[in-house]
Amino acid sequence: MDFMNRDHIERILRLQNSAYQLLLWLNNRAEHEEDVLSDQNLEKWRHAETCELWMREVYGMIPTAIRPDEDEIAELARLFSSFLQTSFRLVESAPRRGYDYWGEQGWEGSGKRKLMPGAPGGKKTPKGREKVAGSARELRVIALEQLAREHDLSLNRADVEAVADDALLSGDLTMWTYFHELDRRAQFASQGEAVRLLWMAMDKKEREELKAGQILKARDALTGALKTRAASM
Repeated sequence: MDFMNRDHIERILRLQNSAYQLLLWLNNRAEHEEDVLSDQNLEKWRHAETCELWMREVYGMIPTAIRPDEDEIAELARLFSSFLQTSFRLVESAPRRGYDYWGEQGWEGSGKRKLMPGAPGGKKTPKGREKVAGSARELRVIALEQLAREHDLSLNRADVEAVADDALLSGDLTMWTYFHELDRRAQFASQGEAVRLLWMAMDKKEREELKAGQILKARDALTGALKTRAASM
């Protein structure tokens, strides 16, 4: 079986960065063009299919430094769309008080819109946070199960969960699971706030400078642990 190689990992990381830079570019434009973050555009961006159609329409306007190859538009659209499901929310400031031509006090403008880092659903109740944490753990187990299948390792769910609960592997597992989900996001789906929780669990510098070498090293450590577990059965 072909395992995920360095070139593929680097390409997905590049597309993720392009999606993030595109979001920042749109945010900057929204400072002077109110319709950029219109309800209509936001609705298009929240769904991968309509986001892809929009991206093809404005393809020539996207800065060349972050413009994807045409055969990468669908993947970039999915990654861009997933940001609105995992880690960014719309913030709208209130209109400012001002004076009209005759000196009468009133409201000036309609307020500014901006996409800001944070869970789209806002603050969670303790029960809600517990549910998101449970989903993040399930993603970790799923990523390990996939690795075990790739290496033809016969491990049951309890064995995989034992590896997932090894504190010494926590950092490697979080990183690998995050990338595993990033790759899935580029293909078809996002797991929402559980993915953001994985991202936030990584060291700040580490996640902001994520490299293929780190991801491969994490995967190898997890594979070794799975093989050791299988050999002990």
